[in-house]
Amino acid sequence: MKLINLSKKGDMYSVKAQTSFKLFGFNVSHTVQEFVRPFSEDNWYDLEGRKVSEKKAHILDKWLRDHQRFIE
Repeated sequence: MKLINLSKKGDMYSVKAQTSFKLFGFNVSHTVQEFVRPFSEDNWYDLEGRKVSEKKAHILDKWLRDHQRFIE
């Protein structure tokens, strides 16, 4: 995953990330996904309201910690 945009929208954080799918070392396709995290919760959700995996949540939390001082 690559970070595209991290912002603060109302009462939640929003992250846009690009996910690449590789096959035999070659990039097959790219998708742009958006994830949100309400201030009152510690969980990340995709735009359909599903909770993200622990691996993605760990990456999103790291990005938020690294960039939070710039968006506050």
